[in-house]
Amino acid sequence: MKGGQVAIGAISAATFELLKTTFKTYLEDIFGMLPVKEQTSDKLDSVLSVLIEMRKEAKTRKDFATSDQIRNKLAANGVILKDEKTAP
Repeated sequence: MKGGQVAIGAISAATFELLKTTFKTYLEDIFGMLPVKEQTSDKLDSVLSVLIEMRKEAKTRKDFATSDQIRNKLAANGVILKDEKTAP
């Protein structure tokens, strides 16, 4: 028992399962904490798709100020959009 930690082999499998279940109950059911991936992935993908479509429509209307604003705000949040050259 170094630093107050118990070695994983020092507890039974049943005790370990009970700990996992108890933590899961507290974190998910009581505190409402879910893994980020499960909680926001689909919604985030949908929101990004809407923003990308809005930017595409702004570019089509030659509203470059709005198009650039959407691109810049997404880039500030780590989403990089790469413009592709369109065929003439």
